[in-house]
Amino acid sequence: MKQRSLTRQIIIALICTTVVCLIPFSLHNYLTLKRSYYESLDNDRKTLGTQAQNSLSIPMYNLDTYQIRQVIQGFMNNKTIEKMIVRDIYPPHTIFVAAGRDANWEPVIQEIDEAPGSSQFADTYSIIFQQRKVGLLDMVYTDKFIQQTLTKAIISNIATLLLLTITLSLAMFIVLRKRVIQPLKQVEQYAIEIGRNEMAEIPIDSSRFSLEIRNVQYALESMLSQLRSRFDSLMRSEKALRDSEKLRQQSQKMEAIGTLAGGIAHDFNNILGAILGYTDLLLVNNQEADVTRKHLQQIQKAGYRARNLVKQILAFSRQSQQEIDKIRIGPILQEVSQLLRSSIPVTIEIRLEINDEPDVVEADPTQIHQVLMNLSTNAFHAMEKTGGDLTFSLRSIESLPEEVEKDIQSPSGKYLLLSITDTGHGMPPEVQDKIFDPFFTTKEQNKGTGMGLAVVYGIIHDMGGDITVKSSAGAGTTFHVYLPLCKETDVIEVDKSDTVEQGKEHILLVDDDVMLSQITQLTLEQLGYKVTSQNSSVDAVQLFRNTAQDYDLVLTDYDMPKLTGLELTDRLREIRRDIPIVLYTGFSEMVDEELAQSRGINGFAYKPVPRSHMARLIRTALHTEKNKITGS
Repeated sequence: MKQRSLTRQIIIALICTTVVCLIPFSLHNYLTLKRSYYESLDNDRKTLGTQAQNSLSIPMYNLDTYQIRQVIQGFMNNKTIEKMIVRDIYPPHTIFVAAGRDANWEPVIQEIDEAPGSSQFADTYSIIFQQRKVGLLDMVYTDKFIQQTLTKAIISNIATLLLLTITLSLAMFIVLRKRVIQPLKQVEQYAIEIGRNEMAEIPIDSSRFSLEIRNVQYALESMLSQLRSRFDSLMRSEKALRDSEKLRQQSQKMEAIGTLAGGIAHDFNNILGAILGYTDLLLVNNQEADVTRKHLQQIQKAGYRARNLVKQILAFSRQSQQEIDKIRIGPILQEVSQLLRSSIPVTIEIRLEINDEPDVVEADPTQIHQVLMNLSTNAFHAMEKTGGDLTFSLRSIESLPEEVEKDIQSPSGKYLLLSITDTGHGMPPEVQDKIFDPFFTTKEQNKGTGMGLAVVYGIIHDMGGDITVKSSAGAGTTFHVYLPLCKETDVIEVDKSDTVEQGKEHILLVDDDVMLSQITQLTLEQLGYKVTSQNSSVDAVQLFRNTAQDYDLVLTDYDMPKLTGLELTDRLREIRRDIPIVLYTGFSEMVDEELAQSRGINGFAYKPVPRSHMARLIRTALHTEKNKITGS
């Protein structure tokens, strides 16, 4: 049998090892990349489908074919989409607009009568506007580019791994040949010479062979140690990068919420202003205690709740200033319980345990409402499947427990303890330690962001209070909120008088919102004023220039095209310096009461402005400007 040399055997072994290792590794790499790309395609399908539904809802409702084409053209720029078809909701599902690809894979928008064929990557969505189906959207995706990218990636990976393996194998062969094969040949030569008795007097340095083997072993161990160290460092860096990316995404979500809140606040407050204004007028004209008046009062109450809801949204996005005042917690708690009763299942019983004790604290009522709703929502989710009891307890205490922060100070020496208890599934200790951390949540996807309790924690501590939790798995949860109580002598009695001051002066009203302008004019005229209305700030300046002495006061909106309320004020004051001006706004980050006062504005308010408050603003502005002129 022919014997192979050791060098040849090492080369053959290295080649076989490379082939054996490369084939399963390449196969595993191919399957991993394929799964990753197709998971990415599935995620894109969900995202693009949802975005397309939302973008097509209004155009499809209005049957605006041009706008539908524009929306489809934008989505077809994504080469993952092969075809998009917008159809009528009713059989035979007439096709309004369809888009496909030409031979160069460029999007082609056209009207066709072709329904989409069946495909592994075809989805059909319902286009919904105001909870009503208005059309169907068929989207066909393609894995053409995934296959191309996958093929290129696999070829590149195989080439890189093959080159790396050959390089490592060659380096290993050189080291083994120099440090192992050559010493073995020397030992062999010494053995032959000893057998021939030619070099019997020469000792064989066999220690060199063992030394080289040990050196190789040390080198491998050192390399392995460095690889482990670098791998651990890489894993830590990757985890830190993932955590940083999650925080960045959450930060972007919060910024988006803030931007959306500001836009909603302005337009929504204008709408509420019209609703509440007409309701106030109807209430004034309908003084008899009949069913209609009761219905109007309910509309008015709902309108003010909506206004408070806008304030909550702005407070959450940190775009509104807190309105700290001495308030009673009991009435707010009762209002929240009534709101919850109409929004949670009857399988959850709501209990109120409110003692007849002082409950006045310094706080923003909107934020107190937000705290109660957040804690109640958590309790509801804990009992959603099984039902149970949700208990609100309110009482005053003389001292704080040990686990509460000792820096809480109460001006009255007493504290208000608000407890929210549920009989849900509870929490283990390791979860309780993290519940107030931002973005931590144990809820299912789309049921929580992990920000609710973090916001509650921040609000309570801003009020100078503290919050604790007691829970155990299967035994329910209790949140304890501790707030400093105010002294009883600090309670401010609210004037419940319905007296509204009237007048006979001439007012120039400037507001670009036609509906709100009309109701404001009617309200002022009902109060006895003569009103001239303008929907353009530029036209208002021109009118005022010609008839400046005819007006006793100017009431203007802030957010208007061409000239804002402050710019309009400057123009009017150039014409007549003594004209009293009242400024109101739905919402703007560019103006607040402090800035308005610094610019010489005589009154400032946020929409919607109640009728009585508007009357007081106008009388105060007229009285203040009159005192300036007379020097009294």
